[in-house]
Amino acid sequence: MCYAVAFLAMAMVLGACSEKKGQASVNNEVSEPVKSKIQLNAEDSAFAVDVLGRYLNVSQAFADSAAATTGALNGGSAEGYLANKVHVDSVLHSCIDMVKQRNYDGLLSMLEKERTNIYVHPGNLIDNEIDLGILFGRMYNQVAGSEDDFYKRMLPIYEFTVTHMDMLVKMGNERHPDYEVIKGYYEVAKAHEK
Repeated sequence: MCYAVAFLAMAMVLGACSEKKGQASVNNEVSEPVKSKIQLNAEDSAFAVDVLGRYLNVSQAFADSAAATTGALNGGSAEGYLANKVHVDSVLHSCIDMVKQRNYDGLLSMLEKERTNIYVHPGNLIDNEIDLGILFGRMYNQVAGSEDDFYKRMLPIYEFTVTHMDMLVKMGNERHPDYEVIKGYYEVAKAHEK
């Protein structure tokens, strides 16, 4: 699915949502660690679990409303949207397990593979999306071969978040307080693309 289609669907679903970040309610048991090139400290690991868990904590009423809106936009069927939500919920649980196993390489690989699906999940509120981008940045900082490589990896993440913020403003919301910072990172990433 291309970014524009994913964003349009997500933006229409999220509308003027302003649900606040909540604490993730996940099992905090730590499994046997896995060897991983990427290393997150305890604070970054807790941040990862919190970010991923917030996606899972979206209220059922909000998810149902998003599905109904998406269904109306897609000719009356919300089945695909609901199937994606169930799929992404499963992915997010797996990602949380990977954090607990310290399998950060697997976590990054899974998040890269599922990023577009996560973007159209009803839990992709703008603050969750920003924090997901921060998580990507912390991991890319360890695996990127150069500054150019880092920004090449981050460019689509910054681009999507800036577009999401712009759409929320067009839908009547106030400009997000982090807009200028993220827009600045986006511009730097674009300059590294050349």
